[in-house]
Amino acid sequence: MLRIPHTPKQVKYTTWRNPLDHDVHLDITGDGNFIGFVERYPVPAGGTCEIPSCYDWAVQNTHGGNPAKGEPPIILGGLGPQLINESLPKNKRPILHDALDTEKAKLRQMEAEAAATAVMRKQAEEAAMLMATGVAKALKAEKKDK
Repeated sequence: MLRIPHTPKQVKYTTWRNPLDHDVHLDITGDGNFIGFVERYPVPAGGTCEIPSCYDWAVQNTHGGNPAKGEPPIILGGLGPQLINESLPKNKRPILHDALDTEKAKLRQMEAEAAATAVMRKQAEEAAMLMATGVAKALKAEKKDK
């Protein structure tokens, strides 16, 4: 038996935008009434997808925030933590926690690699300087011996 979980008139939708350079597929399991039901929502790279608002918590788990002080909630998890909820005004959208931000992680990795390269370059320069100093001393000692 084909089961349709909702009719469009009964459901409010949230528009989610994918800022990433690859497609995201959200497989949402169950709707509270039918365990084992899986619905797939593809969100193309740079595109949007409308998903029933009852699944917002599955897409993003948020915590904290104080609307009275203008503090947005923090995204701590979910099936699509990097997606952007286009249904909210920009100043009310949750902020992605740094631990889930793959773009920031790539930047941190590149910075760490650049720092390691700089350290290795400095060590190589110091080693070359020591070798040159040692060679110079050896040549002086050899001249004295002659």
